Amino acid sequence: MYLAVIGDIMSNFSGLTRILESLEEQGIHRVIQTGNLSQDGLHLSECIRRLRMKQAVCVQGRHDRAFVRGGRGARKSVGTSGADAPRHPVDSASIEYLNTLPRRRVVTEEGLRIVVCHGSINSAGTLLDSQTPRAVFQRQRELEPADIIVSGGAPEPFSCTVDRTLFVIPGTITTPSGAIRYALVDTEVLPPSVKTVTL
Repeated sequence: MYLAVIGDIMSNFSGLTRILESLEEQGIHRVIQTGNLSQDGLHLSECIRRLRMKQAVCVQGRHDRAFVRGGRGARKSVGTSGADAPRHPVDSASIEYLNTLPRRRVVTEEGLRIVVCHGSINSAGTLLDSQTPRAVFQRQRELEPADIIVSGGAPEPFSCTVDRTLFVIPGTITTPSGAIRYALVDTEVLPPSVKTVTL
């Protein structure tokens, strides 16, 4: 089984479309998205529509939660120095969808237990990345035993295997240079492997 993992989209609808079209061409149908569809509502409805059509497994990111709550975190745009940015209009059905997304989900695919979360198992604000101590990964595995743990929110992709659990951090959908990327998990090999695919 091949499993595509898409990180923070942050309104990059064209990038999401490119990835989904590429996956369709490759015959890859299992998709996970780790939250943060949009920070200010821009392209939120379109992203939701495409992900739902793909029957992607999605979780709620910190920006998604802030947007639903209408708090200050939803009004700041990326790259600003704290100045409020206008909030783009979003239909009520999209708001409701975003509101009902869990921060953590457990799915079983071909006998593998896969946990999907934004941040870490026990905290949306604690991001897992290449600088995270091994003991933290071990604790995540103790909190939620799984074959694969997928975590969103970190800017850069990273993966590691700790005590037979594969951790997959896809990074943001857009690289610093503007390219589009996602993580591809291959469970047909043992242990499962992951690579970053850049379009």
